[in-house]
Amino acid sequence: MNVNASPFDYAMLCLDDDAPPYFVLLPETNLGSVYRGDTIILPIWEARDQRGVLIPLDSATVWFTAKVDLSDADTDPPSIQRSTGVGGAIVVDAALGLYQITINPSATQNLEGNTTFIFDVQVRTLTPITATVKRGILTVVEDVTRTSA
Repeated sequence: MNVNASPFDYAMLCLDDDAPPYFVLLPETNLGSVYRGDTIILPIWEARDQRGVLIPLDSATVWFTAKVDLSDADTDPPSIQRSTGVGGAIVVDAALGLYQITINPSATQNLEGNTTFIFDVQVRTLTPITATVKRGILTVVEDVTRTSA
């Protein structure tokens, strides 16, 4: 090794082509279809980062954001946001990293036509670490009743 090599050159020499990547994209979760205006209770999920490391949720904030277009702001209609701070996200078991998201009927009641949302869930711990722990799609389909029950 050349003692005058740049840090980049040194790092390139140290790469192991047979080693798995350190970060792996999270698999996309397809939640399927739900009806417009219904209460949507998502499964209980476990917070794990891109490396598969469990994230304990003691004093952590959990954010769920769903939007139709990734270029929209998080609060642009018809985006959906739920969190442990404003409601709709709860920590089920902090030590095990378990959380659950509930979407109120008002978030989807006024949608026109079938709407496919792209979503993710981010966690911010006190350390502070911010990690995306879930991502996927959810389709909201039209139903007959438009009046809130």
